[in-house]
Amino acid sequence: TMVWTPLVVFAAPAIGFLFTSTIEQAILTTLLLWVVSCPCSLLLASPVPHAAALTTASSFGLIARGGDILESAAEVQLAMLDKTGTLTSGMPNLSGISVTVGEDEDRALRIAAGLEIRSNHPYARTLLQVTDQRSLKPMSVTGIADGDAGVSGSMRGKPVMLGRADWLKSEGIEIPSEIASSLDASRKAGQGASVLSVDGKAIASFGFSHDDARDGVLETVQALRSQGVMVEILSGDEQASVEAFAKTIGIDPQICRGGVDPEGKAEYVSKRSVGGRTLMAGDGFNDAGALAAADIGVAVGSGEQVNLDAAD
Repeated sequence: TMVWTPLVVFAAPAIGFLFTSTIEQAILTTLLLWVVSCPCSLLLASPVPHAAALTTASSFGLIARGGDILESAAEVQLAMLDKTGTLTSGMPNLSGISVTVGEDEDRALRIAAGLEIRSNHPYARTLLQVTDQRSLKPMSVTGIADGDAGVSGSMRGKPVMLGRADWLKSEGIEIPSEIASSLDASRKAGQGASVLSVDGKAIASFGFSHDDARDGVLETVQALRSQGVMVEILSGDEQASVEAFAKTIGIDPQICRGGVDPEGKAEYVSKRSVGGRTLMAGDGFNDAGALAAADIGVAVGSGEQVNLDAAD
């Protein structure tokens, strides 16, 4: 350093004035020699583009943990996307409520709202919105816990559950014929559905019609495919609902997977990550494991801290 620094400081101007014909060229040559002779130029070669990329990305609402994340995104071969709340606007419509004989729609709504009162899931927000529109008060439900495909709790000492029908069945819940019929109708219509049970028996089902795709989703899918990236939907929603939505945004329904619980998502993403670089995008807490398992995890408009922690 004691030799190199003085040498560069004095030699660069000498070379500049000796081998150029004008003062402007001499000054420019001197500056160029100073820059290329300084190791700092090498150190700045990576951080500066990364900082520029992060700034540009943030202007589009994208926040990354580092420039290396954005750089590695160019190598993604497979993008797996959650459906509700990620590809869609996140507010499905309540298409219908079916209750068993002797039950009341308003009571079913109040119980469901009590179970979902702390949830950010799109179906939960829809149920709470409808409950509020009907000027109903959510039932008091204690011990609320998230399950593989729904929520459970206790109401006046009786167990209550709300979620996908297959999850309730796996927990030993009886599904009456009238509820099963309404679920079949929802599947045929390509709609999502949740079932509510009280004390071990399903008493109501809620149908959810598709909410609209987010602005730019179709263009995003097309852009990814044009870059050679395979795009799949990986969702906890009913398979029929996932397939119907996939068709509307140009994704092959045959490679889309619905009815996948959080653990199943994480396992599937881990397996796919072995064969190539993967990206997983999701908005709910149930996507956190899958986000962490992917090479690049993207939390979409998420207020869930666990999702933000798992994402890149």
